[in-house]
Amino acid sequence: GHVTGVQTCALPISYSYPIQLGKSRFYFHPGVGLSFERFKWVNNHVLRDTLPDIERYDLVPNKYYTGLKKSMLVMNYLEIPLEVRFIGNPSDPTRSFMAAIGARIGILADGHTKYKFRQETANDILKEKWDHGMNRIRYGLTARVGVAGFGWFAHYNLTPLFRKGIGPLGSDNLTVMTVGITLTGL
Repeated sequence: GHVTGVQTCALPISYSYPIQLGKSRFYFHPGVGLSFERFKWVNNHVLRDTLPDIERYDLVPNKYYTGLKKSMLVMNYLEIPLEVRFIGNPSDPTRSFMAAIGARIGILADGHTKYKFRQETANDILKEKWDHGMNRIRYGLTARVGVAGFGWFAHYNLTPLFRKGIGPLGSDNLTVMTVGITLTGL
């Protein structure tokens, strides 16, 4: 069914090594990174395997956990980011204007659901450690712009969040775009 109300949080962390392209203001930045992403369903829904004989996950109204306080999908990816950056002043790149385009590819290192609910007299947390139909490999495009180590980024995943026919109904082409701030040179 259709579920409205999702809150998301993403924290990509990466290290890249700058390789100047000739004597130009352009640099190639290969790197390694981690991406921590959380999807929180806010309408008392949970992600469940609804057809146990075949793998199929759906967002369904909660009837499994009494006093459900939090229902989340957690994804942690190991990633390889690749960027080409323009640096306005190569002699002082940490204080200069920067613009970049690139891509990253990632492999799912950890995927699980997390439920926080009230049980008897105490709160309980349950983590179900499997991928819940998430794509194990993903890739996407990135753009950045900034000045003096502070900037903005956008990343668009070209692969759907869930594997085709496995994730919630209507999610075969569901992709994720992340927009945020970036801190560099730390």
